[in-house]
Amino acid sequence: MLRIAAILTTCVAAVVALTLPPYVLPCSKSDPNLNACARKHGRDAIPRLVKGDNKYRIPVLEPLTIPRIKVEGGARHVGSSLTFTDMKFNGLSQADLQDVRIDMEKMRIDWVMQVPRIVILCQYAVKGRVLILPIIGSGPANITLTNVSLVYSYDYKLENRTDGETYFELTDSRLKFDTQRAYIRLDNLFNGDRFLGNSMNRFLDDHWQDIVKEVGPYIADGIGQAIKQIISNIAKLVPYKYIFTE
Repeated sequence: MLRIAAILTTCVAAVVALTLPPYVLPCSKSDPNLNACARKHGRDAIPRLVKGDNKYRIPVLEPLTIPRIKVEGGARHVGSSLTFTDMKFNGLSQADLQDVRIDMEKMRIDWVMQVPRIVILCQYAVKGRVLILPIIGSGPANITLTNVSLVYSYDYKLENRTDGETYFELTDSRLKFDTQRAYIRLDNLFNGDRFLGNSMNRFLDDHWQDIVKEVGPYIADGIGQAIKQIISNIAKLVPYKYIFTE
């Protein structure tokens, strides 16, 4: 399993039961169109959610900041030491929630989203090889992804707490990630040699699919951690009965 060195911290504090924030509307468990209800309310909430909310420990998502991602060495197409730092993900505010699938019996929920464009601005450091070519450098990077498909799935359980309320808790989560196209630009390759740097960037552009196979799961994990943080923090603070009403 690919591992990510991304740090997304949350505050540890005494939990006081809250109702849902006013921009997130609940759905009834008995609604025959429960999935459609969740999709509509989720769509309506995204523009406000991405701004963050300290009361519910929701981080700012526009841009989403990830301090560090390290691509582990020995990957098939990127056999190198590759680290991204100070990553800023721009474009998540434009996410379109296309479908929600809720299975109350299995306690599983799937969120299906499409994002027209995600622009990642960051610093990089690389040394090793990409496919058959050697590569070395450090400096600014731009990774632009277009028509990004995201499917965030999670399992949950219900937990009775000492305050007498029932909460839901994520037990497992995963994010499937796909992009129609990726554009990668690394500045200051080969100690600033323009000819070698431009040649390598053209090579990366020509072989973007191979690069995404290696780097994409780490990017997806970073986005998935942010989504998990939102859902988990709301779930810790808001009793289940306020999220799915009778």
